[in-house]
Amino acid sequence: MLPLFSWRGTTAIVFVIAALLVARAARADCDGPPECCITDAKAATVPLPERVRVGLRILRISDLSERNGAYHADLYIQTRWPAGGVAPALFARNVVDTTNTVEDRLERGGDYCYHAVRIQDDFETSFVLHRFPFDQQRLRLLLEDFKYRPEVYSYDEELWPMTIGNEAYRDLASWRIERYPVVTQRDTPGRFFPGHPPGRIISIEIPVERVWEFYVSRYFLPLLLIVALSYSLFYVEPDDLASSSGIGITAVLAVIAFQVAQADALPHVAYLTLADKIYGICYLFTAVALALTIHGAYLARHDQAMRAERLQTRYRIFFPLAFLAAFAGASAWGWTAGAQDTGIPTTALPPAKPPAGETVY
Repeated sequence: MLPLFSWRGTTAIVFVIAALLVARAARADCDGPPECCITDAKAATVPLPERVRVGLRILRISDLSERNGAYHADLYIQTRWPAGGVAPALFARNVVDTTNTVEDRLERGGDYCYHAVRIQDDFETSFVLHRFPFDQQRLRLLLEDFKYRPEVYSYDEELWPMTIGNEAYRDLASWRIERYPVVTQRDTPGRFFPGHPPGRIISIEIPVERVWEFYVSRYFLPLLLIVALSYSLFYVEPDDLASSSGIGITAVLAVIAFQVAQADALPHVAYLTLADKIYGICYLFTAVALALTIHGAYLARHDQAMRAERLQTRYRIFFPLAFLAAFAGASAWGWTAGAQDTGIPTTALPPAKPPAGETVY
């Protein structure tokens, strides 16, 4: 029988305590069934590579900000893999700040392990606004797995389960969700260590379409009304400069005031949107109508009244035709520009060359 305080007894006690501490630490790292907490491929009890399915449950989407390039979402990211297999290590890559995880559940159901993480946070995404306000956007959710090994597990191409809560439709009052999200996969552009396999990025795009009826009633109709007001200048007598100039100047000032009033409602981008191009056309034709009226008054006051009336008659026909042609051209220009921009930069730099003696990561 060993003495109570012999070195062998002490060693056994220390070993037991250490084993208990390791087991406790393992439970702290993975709060779930042991067969769902495997991170080493050598400890897997199922054939590898295993199949991992990713699902998405959208509870809310709100606060789409074109200026900040972000949106707010409340959603669940769900993963499923065979029990006894290697647990995937997905995390949200494009959160604006530290990921705000409000729920994390890991359970086993039958032959599978299920992991659900609820995130309430702002996500970064790019907005392509060439077609504003008739644009469609893709709200991106980027999931990254930097421990990914294709020989250990692979992600399914389909997104399932896929649900969108009623609150998401209600909170997106100025947007429509017309289709279900689509998912694509690609390798990460860089590696953590030389010779290290690249990680995996799962890109989920939620397609939304802007409700354009609001902008037609609050933006385009007032502009068209101002252009119609300037068109009425061609029905004023050429020698009545006081009346024509008063109407023309009022129309020009109305366009300027409208631009100032709507400045905060329009996106601030470095390129012209479809709405900007239509606004420019309306601005141009309002100024042209005033200039043509002043020219007619000048002719009438210099004994060329008949010529001024003939020109005014022609303007009544050609002015609306020219405006409609320019309006259609600006709309087509803005629409085609939006089709060419996918949100992916085309001026990316070539891969950096490693210094002498260094390997490529």
